[in-house]
Amino acid sequence: MTTYEIRDPDEAKQYLLQGLLLSRAAPLTSSRVVEALQWSMEVLSDGSPLPPVGFVADVGYVATEADRSLDSKQLAGVEGLDPSLFRRYEDYVIGKLFADMSFERASDALARYQGRDRSRGLAYIIEQQRVRCGFGGVILAPAVIKGLLSHPPEQILEQAWDSVRDIGVDAQLVEDYENLIAAVRNTGELLGPADIFELESGTALAEFGQRLALRQVLQIASLLEQELPKQKPRSQPRRYSVATNIMEEDHYPIGGFTSISNRGTIESLVRSELAYIDDDIRPDLFDIKFARNELLYYSRDENQFLRRRLSFVFVLYPDLVGARVKDSELPCQRIILLLASLYVCVNQLLEWLSSDAIQFEFLMVQSSDAMKNGDCLLSDERTLIETLFREEIGMGTVEIRSIGYTQIAAHCTERARTSMCHTLAISCKDVSYTDEFSIASVCRLDAATPKILLPEDTVLSSEEPGIDGWKEQLEYLLRFWV
Repeated sequence: MTTYEIRDPDEAKQYLLQGLLLSRAAPLTSSRVVEALQWSMEVLSDGSPLPPVGFVADVGYVATEADRSLDSKQLAGVEGLDPSLFRRYEDYVIGKLFADMSFERASDALARYQGRDRSRGLAYIIEQQRVRCGFGGVILAPAVIKGLLSHPPEQILEQAWDSVRDIGVDAQLVEDYENLIAAVRNTGELLGPADIFELESGTALAEFGQRLALRQVLQIASLLEQELPKQKPRSQPRRYSVATNIMEEDHYPIGGFTSISNRGTIESLVRSELAYIDDDIRPDLFDIKFARNELLYYSRDENQFLRRRLSFVFVLYPDLVGARVKDSELPCQRIILLLASLYVCVNQLLEWLSSDAIQFEFLMVQSSDAMKNGDCLLSDERTLIETLFREEIGMGTVEIRSIGYTQIAAHCTERARTSMCHTLAISCKDVSYTDEFSIASVCRLDAATPKILLPEDTVLSSEEPGIDGWKEQLEYLLRFWV
């Protein structure tokens, strides 16, 4: 990856003008010239090296145009340039843009951006491709591009062709294209999962610190998931793991009709029985037959399908700000590892317990004064959780709310009335509870590796160093819940 700087304004102008002529995704038009220079301006405004302008124009065209068909017959050649360079560039670079699924998803996400945000989003895609593929770029003064944009597009193209005819194609530009072709050819996907996630969630334009934290969470979550079993672990028999007859909507009639009986529910009532209803007489024959259990119902092969209601409540205490530290044996801060573990927990439980009615809740504990003032010590962590579970929050599977210290026990007890509730209290200190909240699991994050206390007074502590200890603790916790 070679990055160099052009300080001479005339050389920078020549590099930009000739780079425009090497665009091959579509014929150059006045609007495409202006867009390519504007996109290049956005790349430079972030402090990132600028790839050849023709490549920027091609990426922007393929990403934003609905009709992305390539017809090389309409493209003009450049005098003095080896035609094989164009053929290799079209095959290995533009062909990759058309065929790569990660770039397709990024283009779909980019379509939701409006105005200048779309240009900034495209600059983000170009920079992530440059870093992932490993090709370089050039650093030059943005004022050079501003000067070009002050001229009509037709005059810009005329200057570009004059530059090629007078001095030939810049040798450095040809070398950059050779390096670009080799880098893209040797790369699998042009964008990674974290890049696409940021584009789809809208954080690609956020501050660098928040983007870095989100990217670290996703990377650590990917490492943690690799050690988990692919299949759901066998459930452990526990006296409180039996599905209970609490909510009527938990039961769904299944199976076909096999006979007729005088017992059943209203949805299985034989429709001809409704003929006994008389609006003018009370009690009518229907009421009498109902009181005598003489109404007829269809009977099914099986009575009902029982669906468990499960709730998982994660209680995050404000002293977790003390977990914003990086231990020497860990790849990132403890709080990042915690959020990655919770992210994996939710995803794995949703996959393993897909047949159950499952609900997740994140409780951000605050003092009464903080709740009145609207302050939250874990506001950055809350923003990350909202970003990670954007789709789940929209579907109502995940909820995030603030809560006071004295309200935790009552809230979890109320949850337990309508579902089987698993609670995990997470803090950097020891947590004390009232009696009705004593069944919660506790995660104490006062060291590089967390310690988990289960309701049966079982302490889970790993002797594995670094992230391996987190993997072991996470697997133990998931097996206990499943």
